[in-house]
Amino acid sequence: GIVIPQIYVEPVFVDGVKITSIAGSNYDRLEERGIGIGSRVKVVRSGEIIPFIKEIDEATPSIPPNVPTVCPLDGTTLVKEGRILKCPNPKCPAKSMGEVLKYIKTIRVSGFGEKRLQMINVSSIEELYAMKVTDFEKFRGIGSSTANQLYQLLRQRLDGIAEDILLAAISPPLIGNATSTLVLNYFTLEELFGEKPVAVSELVKIPGLGKKKAMQLHQFHQRGSALIELLKSYGLKLSRKGLSKLPLDGTKRVSIENGKRVCLTGRGTMTRASYKKAILDKGWILVNAITKSTSLLVATNPNITTAKMEKARRWGIKIIDYKEFDHMLGLN
Repeated sequence: GIVIPQIYVEPVFVDGVKITSIAGSNYDRLEERGIGIGSRVKVVRSGEIIPFIKEIDEATPSIPPNVPTVCPLDGTTLVKEGRILKCPNPKCPAKSMGEVLKYIKTIRVSGFGEKRLQMINVSSIEELYAMKVTDFEKFRGIGSSTANQLYQLLRQRLDGIAEDILLAAISPPLIGNATSTLVLNYFTLEELFGEKPVAVSELVKIPGLGKKKAMQLHQFHQRGSALIELLKSYGLKLSRKGLSKLPLDGTKRVSIENGKRVCLTGRGTMTRASYKKAILDKGWILVNAITKSTSLLVATNPNITTAKMEKARRWGIKIIDYKEFDHMLGLN
């Protein structure tokens, strides 16, 4: 598991949300920015969701944080790879819980926060779905009503779930949301995890995928197939809404590296799923957050200031409204 510093701050409300802690990237970065105990900082919400420290008052004295030397979960001596502290123990509880945490966060099942998952302490998606209502009830603070709700929410979320969301949720670390969407515009989930795995030589034909990610997907075939079959027994029904089925001959493409990366905020004239399909049909890709590689930010009102717009302006990313964007898509 990777050791990520947790920065605790005095409770503050940002955009109506109470913030008490912020995840740091690594301890080297904290030292470089001068963040320590007693620092006075300005907190904003990245993408209007994730809290982060935007500014540090350098005039305020602070004490450097203590950098851990052992894993807080199993006591193994930590190793440093580049700027990252890691626990080298392959059986570290954080590694197994990481799979479950990624799954829950990606498919967005309410009621399963990180603290609750740590308390339940399941090490795989299989173990999570094997839990009965009575198993949930054994844990402190979970009554019969909450236990039944958690049990049902896990199953209800599988009804009509988008293929690209599920693939991102169950896949290895390199296969995130954008990559999953890209891949599933060329292959269906059933094709990826059918009786035989898709050859690496076929996967690398997907523009922008790359051999490393293609290898990860290929090697994940057996595990992915087993997971999908398991989830079907719990009510999995897949949806390809917003996804295309493009040829691998290069005549029509969605490219992460070369295509326009579009971020949407606020509401337009269509549903988000309809915009996603229209974006993909243009050979572009929809992203959830603003990065330096984002090409365009579409907003309900480009003249107001939000965290996304502030970042877009700082990086010189064009901001337009939905009326102009609809015109770009050929919708009006």
